[in-house]
Amino acid sequence: MAGFLGALRLRSPQRRCQNLCAHLNSIGVAAQLAQKGQPEELFREPREYSMGLIYIHNQELDWANVVQGNYRSSRPGDLFFFRAPGQPFYYRIWYGIYDPNLKISEPILKFRSKRLRSLGSLGRAVDVTWQNELEPVDLEPMSSDEALKRLLIQVGVDVEVMAFPDGYWIISNREAGRPPSKRIWECYEAVAQGLKRSSKWFNPSKY
Repeated sequence: MAGFLGALRLRSPQRRCQNLCAHLNSIGVAAQLAQKGQPEELFREPREYSMGLIYIHNQELDWANVVQGNYRSSRPGDLFFFRAPGQPFYYRIWYGIYDPNLKISEPILKFRSKRLRSLGSLGRAVDVTWQNELEPVDLEPMSSDEALKRLLIQVGVDVEVMAFPDGYWIISNREAGRPPSKRIWECYEAVAQGLKRSSKWFNPSKY
């Protein structure tokens, strides 16, 4: 029995990556499984570990890093959705973008989109801003991209972004432990385009 459960655990990460790769190809995104141990697997939250990497071709997004994290090591403010009682782990997918124009001096810079509603938490989303933990982030021309704002509102996600000194952006959202729909993929692609346009004006020393 122990051997069976061990084999099941070993197959699970590979199966998750295979399922994501097959799904991306099914929605018209050319994707290919990478061998384990790629350097891009390190682009993630410190408490997470990579279950495998998928390379993406002919898109703004360059790769997808499937990760597992531990709720028990999370800060309370990091939890954005409900989970089953006793569920110790979560899964998510980080999508990476290489951007040679991205120059930051901090080890990791984090921010996210925030949908603004007309009547507090009960109203419909009417606008989108970008902010770090406490303050707005001025990401021109991304902040003035009305088409991107409409897309984020329509798909109903708040996208999380991390920037690394190596010239990489990674994006995800807390609910994205499963393969993205075609519409959400288009949203991620639009965010990637916006980040590349904004990096020339991005001044992380302000934050």
